[in-house]
Amino acid sequence: MNIVDHVVIIYNPNSTRSAAANAKKLARRLENKTDVNVHIVRTNHPGHAEELAGEYATTYENILIISSSGDGGYHEVINGVLTSGASAVATGLLPSGYANDHYRWMHRGRLIKRVNEAKTQPVDIIEVVAGDSYVRYAHSYVGLGISAQAAKLINQDDEKPSSEVASVLKAFSRITPVKIKINDEEQSYTNLIVANIGKMSKYFSIDGVDSTDGKLEIIRNKKDKPTELATQMARAMTFGLEDVEQVTSLEFVCLEPTIIQMDGEVHELQKNEPVTVRCRKQLLKTII
Repeated sequence: MNIVDHVVIIYNPNSTRSAAANAKKLARRLENKTDVNVHIVRTNHPGHAEELAGEYATTYENILIISSSGDGGYHEVINGVLTSGASAVATGLLPSGYANDHYRWMHRGRLIKRVNEAKTQPVDIIEVVAGDSYVRYAHSYVGLGISAQAAKLINQDDEKPSSEVASVLKAFSRITPVKIKINDEEQSYTNLIVANIGKMSKYFSIDGVDSTDGKLEIIRNKKDKPTELATQMARAMTFGLEDVEQVTSLEFVCLEPTIIQMDGEVHELQKNEPVTVRCRKQLLKTII
C-alpha cells in the first residue's frame, strides 16, 4: 500500500459513545490536513458495518476503512474487509464504544501523519473455522466459558457502563463449564481464552504479548481447579500474567452447543462441530 486515496469512516448512529460526533470530527481533520477523499457512512442495522466494509474494500483501491466504534463495531469491519478478498485495504479504529481494548493496545499515535505517509502496521488476526463453511475473524481475543457467558450478559444489558463488572460477577455465580474434545480427550473448562492482545477488559493484562509474531496466548482454566480462575484473574489485574502458554493454533470439537465470544461479540457453535482457532500472521494492515 503506497498511498491512501480514500478514507471511509463507518459509525453507528445509535452508539452511546459519540460515534457520529467522533467520525465527523476526524473527517474534518482529514479534509483539512490530507489530500484523501473522505466518506462518512452510517450503519442502519446490526451487521451493516460488515457489509459496508466489504463493499468499500472492493470499490476503491488504496483505501483506509475506519470504524468509529468499540471492539464490536471494529470486529464487523475487519470481517467485511478480510472476507472481501481485497488486498490494498487498511483498517483503523476511532474509539467510540464502551469496550475499546484493541485501540488501547494498538494505538500508535499521529493518525493524520500516518495517513499522509500511508504508514500501515501489519498485525496478526485470529481466524475461527467451524464445520465445513463457518469462518470468522477476531482482532483481539476469542473465549469460551465464563468469558463468553459474561459477554452475552453484557450485550443483553445494552453495554451499559455499569454492567460489565456486574455481568462478570453474575457469570461467576452461574458458571457452566464448557465441554470440548482436544486430541480425542474430553476436557471441561470454566474458561478458555485465546488472545492476540495483552490488555483486556481494562484491567486484565498478559505480559510479553506481541501482536505481530504469529503466535496466540492461551489461558485455560479447568473445571476441576475451581480456585485457579479467581487466583489467575487477581494476578492478571495486579501484576499481569507471566509465562502464558503460546500456540499457533488450537483444534477442538464441541461436545454440546457452545457459545463463543469473539471481541465481545457472541456466536454459537454446534454440537460435534470441529473447530480450529488459528493465528493468521500479519494478515491485516492497520493505521490505529
